[in-house]
Amino acid sequence: RVETLELLSGGEPLLEREDAGDPADGLAIGSPFPDFKLPDINGKIVTFDHLFAEGGPMLFVFIGPDCNPCKALFPEFREWERELAGRLRFVYISRGSAAENADKFSEGSDIRLLLQKEKELANEVYAKWTPTAIFVDANGNIASHPAAGDQAIRELIDKLRKADLSREHIYFRSNFVKTREPKIGKQIPEFALKDINGNEVRKADLLGKRSVVFLLTLTCTYCQDVVKDIRRREEENNGHRPQFIVLADGEPAELAEWGLKSPVLIDKNYKMAVEFGLHGAPAAVLIGEDGTILSESAVGAPVIWPLIGEKP
Repeated sequence: RVETLELLSGGEPLLEREDAGDPADGLAIGSPFPDFKLPDINGKIVTFDHLFAEGGPMLFVFIGPDCNPCKALFPEFREWERELAGRLRFVYISRGSAAENADKFSEGSDIRLLLQKEKELANEVYAKWTPTAIFVDANGNIASHPAAGDQAIRELIDKLRKADLSREHIYFRSNFVKTREPKIGKQIPEFALKDINGNEVRKADLLGKRSVVFLLTLTCTYCQDVVKDIRRREEENNGHRPQFIVLADGEPAELAEWGLKSPVLIDKNYKMAVEFGLHGAPAAVLIGEDGTILSESAVGAPVIWPLIGEKP
């Protein structure tokens, strides 16, 4: 499949690129959508909290005034907006001046069109191409991979129109993501693993507080960077973060050299990591207070820390 898209860095020519906008580059499903403060086309400042307070799921649509595919698809967006009214709110994120956006996207006075200075919000949610759409559930969490280009967006809209958008733990995977299905909405399994000090840790020990469960290895360079990130956050100890649990395979003495205060559990051949829905390294999933898996596997520090609303 070849889709016509435009790069978000304005002024670029039309490009044809196979499978443009790799959805694997997006923030992990289950991550909170980042907060922002942007003016609308009339100059009124809007934040994510304002939108969230209105209630219900949203579709964030990233467009640009110099994006011809965006202009071509815009009438369909407005049709979909009317079709899904009452079930889904559309929020358009563009860039540039109000005047140049009004010239292309000012159809009707009811449009929610917000303006970035450059592409600051787009960069934060990995919306590399325009047009791109990202579904956000009623809890304010990212609930789809980025749909980049007209075909991917139409496929996402078709899934949205057929789904009960009020359902708990609803999410939509891209057709181009080939990793195993996430375990979002499922309970973590019963388990009993020894930590590096010989203490046994069970499922019950994770309940009652949100947890971030990491998959780290001794041989992964990027894992060592995440270990440093964990240590720094342990030192900050702000009392508001979830608890951290690390699954790793190796000798206790070697794993102890990481110097972590958080429990490091010895998971031979990473069998329990798979049961938690983890894959890749470094990786992490978010677990609810009741033991429900709340996210897909976030692979890499740039997408791990946004699971808890923090920058890497």
